[in-house]
Amino acid sequence: MLLLLLPTALCTTGPDLAQSAAVPSADIVSAVLKGNKAASAVLTSLGVLSPTEGADFAYLSTGRVGQSPEPGQDLPPLGRPQGDRSTVTLTLTAPANANSFAFDFYFLSAEYPEYVGSPYNDEFVAEVTGSAWTGNAALDSSGNAISVNSALFSVTQSSQLAGTGFDNGVGGGTGWLTVVVPATPGDTLTLVLSIYDVTDGVYDSGVLIDDFYWSETEITTPVIITDVDIDFLTPKRGPATGGVTTRVVGSGFNESCAVTFDNVAAVSTTLKSETELLVEVPPHAPELVDVKVVCLAVEDDLIGGYTYYDEEAGEMPPLIQSVSPYQLDVLGGETVHVSGQDFEEGLELRVDNDIMTVTFIDSETVEFISPEHGEGLADVRVTNPSGLVDLRSGAVLFVAQPTWPLEETGRGDSGLLDTGENGSGDGKVGDCGCAVQPTSNPLFWPLLLPLIALFRRRL
Repeated sequence: MLLLLLPTALCTTGPDLAQSAAVPSADIVSAVLKGNKAASAVLTSLGVLSPTEGADFAYLSTGRVGQSPEPGQDLPPLGRPQGDRSTVTLTLTAPANANSFAFDFYFLSAEYPEYVGSPYNDEFVAEVTGSAWTGNAALDSSGNAISVNSALFSVTQSSQLAGTGFDNGVGGGTGWLTVVVPATPGDTLTLVLSIYDVTDGVYDSGVLIDDFYWSETEITTPVIITDVDIDFLTPKRGPATGGVTTRVVGSGFNESCAVTFDNVAAVSTTLKSETELLVEVPPHAPELVDVKVVCLAVEDDLIGGYTYYDEEAGEMPPLIQSVSPYQLDVLGGETVHVSGQDFEEGLELRVDNDIMTVTFIDSETVEFISPEHGEGLADVRVTNPSGLVDLRSGAVLFVAQPTWPLEETGRGDSGLLDTGENGSGDGKVGDCGCAVQPTSNPLFWPLLLPLIALFRRRL
């Protein structure tokens, strides 16, 4: 079965691949391609996948470009390292202002889903040798090589892969990812991009490479950029003088991340892990402000993420800690409890833009009757008579047919149970990450491997 994709160059060279990946020609000392000539190409598209920069991208494969990756085939010469391995080695000179370099890649494999958790996992590596850093830069957050077993292998829907040859149940991919690697200005370094079969040459894989660029961003270890997301801050309020140290909790953080409060840069930002930043809050006039985290090419905003107050005036802003139930009927009419701190009698409560009639219980509890509302998430905003505000983005979810009993769990600023399906302090709806786990029986694979290999080679 031949796929409807053709290389723009029938005899691709190393310089061709470097140019298609947008590597500046002035910085290339050499570009050498090794591997079967049929296993690499310069493409303007691969099915629904388009270049991230320019008109084309480089494509390296463990099979023949234009042929279905399943069942795939061994390409001569057989055996590693010369067999089903495509490698382009770039020797580069970093510009005088370059503290790092970056490029995009998209790894695809027909090994998914049959061989998740097995030894049959083709890999993509990006080996770097330089004075700033040396090693394989293409690793996920757990230190795993890029394969179907890595945490980054997440594109598995056929519609997302239409026309690539990895659709219709054949395989999956990582999606476009950007890796950023430390560099020393003026240094000569090598970047070896390689894709290869693991264990056997059946069921092929491929990698797209594009949008190479130099950057002034200073980092000490490579980073693969994924979407960044802010879940909540704790504490989420403080005096107008600033100086509070708050935790920004979320995902996708790295050492390049910078935090701003209403576009005012944090005094300091320290990376604790990919899910936590430790931030010293800057001074700001008393009000509710948005918080932004920017990490290289990605960013996220938490609307109304932090509240400044006038400490000398002795007025504390309200603090929403939980809203329950979380799931509400679009027809309205349900009693909703809001728990928190420093609520004042006479406060205003809004669900999105609708003002609710509030029953004030005490400084820690108020209630309201849910309004009619279209399906989807809605914000809850509490404004004390003093004008101080707290906002919980996505605090409740309106649905046409609520699930009973209604969801009420989550976690807020204190780390205790709070509203929000994913446990975030702003009530954002989270994702469920699932992983396929290989068998823990040590005798399983030694016994099964010969049978699998025999079966695969008969396809």
